Order: sequence, then C-alpha cells, then structure tokens
Amino acid sequence: MGIPSLPGVSGSDKVAADLATSVVAGTIAAAGPGKAFSVYGPMNLVLYGERTATLTTTANSFSASVGSATGLANGAAIKSANVPNGTVLAGLSGTSLTLAPPPQFWNGTLQPGTTGIRMGALPLDLSVLVGATVVSPYFVAGTTVLSIDATTRIATTSNAPTGLPGVPTNILFEFTPDPSVIVTTGADAAATFTGAGILFNATVQLERSFDGGATWIPCNIGGSGGLAQWVGDGSTTGSPISLAFGDPEAGMLYRFNTLAFSAVAGVALKYRISTTGQAGTSISLQTI
Repeated sequence: MGIPSLPGVSGSDKVAADLATSVVAGTIAAAGPGKAFSVYGPMNLVLYGERTATLTTTANSFSASVGSATGLANGAAIKSANVPNGTVLAGLSGTSLTLAPPPQFWNGTLQPGTTGIRMGALPLDLSVLVGATVVSPYFVAGTTVLSIDATTRIATTSNAPTGLPGVPTNILFEFTPDPSVIVTTGADAAATFTGAGILFNATVQLERSFDGGATWIPCNIGGSGGLAQWVGDGSTTGSPISLAFGDPEAGMLYRFNTLAFSAVAGVALKYRISTTGQAGTSISLQTI
C-alpha cells in the first residue's frame, strides 16, 4: 500500500480524467506559500497562465473569433464547450481565427460483406466522427464517415473497405474531423486558452522540506545551483513551466511559494504537482 500522508498534507485535487494517484492543483492569486505535497519517486510539476476570452463559433465552420486576442498566437490550445477537446487556434488575424481540431483515434473491426466499420467503442459525442475522413490503408484516400448507428455501432463510409483481413480484426483507425465537428453557433464567454504567449506576472519558487514542514529550503535546478524560481513580468516573460523529476526519499514535502504576484488582466496563474502509481505516497490506502 502507499505511505500514509503526513498531517496537513494535501493530495486530493484530482479532476475528471486525471489519472494521477495524487494531485495538488489550483490558482495562484496572491503572494504566499501553497499546499504541501508529499512525494516519493517521480513527479510532475506545471505552472502556466490561462487566458479567458469569449470564443464565438458557427456550426459547420472552422471560422471563429475571439473578443480579445491579447496574448494569443497560432497553436494556442482552446478549452471550450463549443469545440472538441484538443482543438488549437490557427490562422489568427486580428480577432478572427481558424479552428484546428485534432485527429481522433478509435478501434473498430472490418468484416467481409460489410461496407463500413463496426466500432468497438464510440466517442461520447457522435458528431466528432460524422463527416470525418478515415485515414487507413484499408480505405482509399478521401473516404469519409457518412453516418453512425448508435445501436449497431456501424460507421457507414463513403467507400467500402479494401484488402479486408481474413477474419474480423480489431484495428485502430484515425479520423480527421471536418467542419461538421463544430455543432454550436454562439459565444462561449468562459473559453480558456493556454500557450507559450500567455504570460504571468509573478515570482514563484519551488521549495521542499525534510522535516515534515517545519523547515522549507528553496530547490535548485541543474548542476549549476541555480534556484528553482520562475519569474514573469506579464509582458515579455512568464512562459509556462512543465517538467518531471523525482525524489528518492520517502516523506519529502514540496510546495510552490509565490514571492511576488501581480494580476494580469484576463489571465489566471495555474499550478499542478502530481505523482502516480507506486510513487503516490500522499494518499493513505486502507489495509486489507
């Protein structure tokens, strides 16, 4: 079982789809110390700015717009109810942009005598695949998904598969979405964007404690002894930080300590520290 948490230590800030064993995460809004987190083994560390802007989309179109493009650049990731997860911003011009959703990968089988794909599992939103292009050696280039029957799980395609395997075989198919993946016409005022150009204005230091939180020591980076501090001014510095490392000693505590903080309009400074599996020592497991 895992090693029990020390008193006063957090590790339960998990959200849906987060598979880490133990997580502390949140938003930094003022100077001061953050949550203590117990680590034994590998861990992840993330510190980044997240900009909120109104995203307006049109159904069946990759063309969209934002209320303000400050800090946004091509490649910025978009989180919005109006677009599929993983969509990025492309072709930014003023406040106009092009949406670029990611390819989808789903398992299915091909059977002699069938004219489509029997899906092993369907995405929650079937519109993700309808109209998508199938990228597979079993279909000619340009083959698209015409419809999906939720009962039979059959994805009807514009061309029949070729070179069928002799027996039903589970295959991973790639689907490139077309504009029909955008199903909402309207504005999402709560859309958020992450990317290298979204900067924070703060000085944040990583610290660790060897004695259960009584004494805190600033961490160092690399062999040069440089302090593990990340400094942003919100205009030219303050890029996202994402790294992984580990600690070989049980009972070690880590935390972010914000030495200075100034708010940047429309930008939230987010953080996350996590560990998983055998190294997830900050969650107490019941003995069986």
